[in-house]
Amino acid sequence: MISRQAARRIVERELNHADAASADRYYVFDELTIERPWGWVMFYGRLGDRDRPQAPPYIVNRVTAELEVTGAAWPVAKYIDDYETRLLAART
Repeated sequence: MISRQAARRIVERELNHADAASADRYYVFDELTIERPWGWVMFYGRLGDRDRPQAPPYIVNRVTAELEVTGAAWPVAKYIDDYETRLLAART
């Protein structure tokens, strides 16, 4: 199991590694993070843009440390519901 801080590092590493050629750096908005029993939904933004998260947020599973990007077409709640539905289906 990973901690919230470890999940944050995973997301920031993914964001900053994917855009390593850019001078921009990304960080997680801790105050917007949604916590669930299975993990977290983490919103992020550029270091210079502290007032506006970028879309789409990431889901981090606290048990497996898997990272999943959501999407921007639907409200975040739909991506969370879909993720929870897949988790339940995998258990049965």
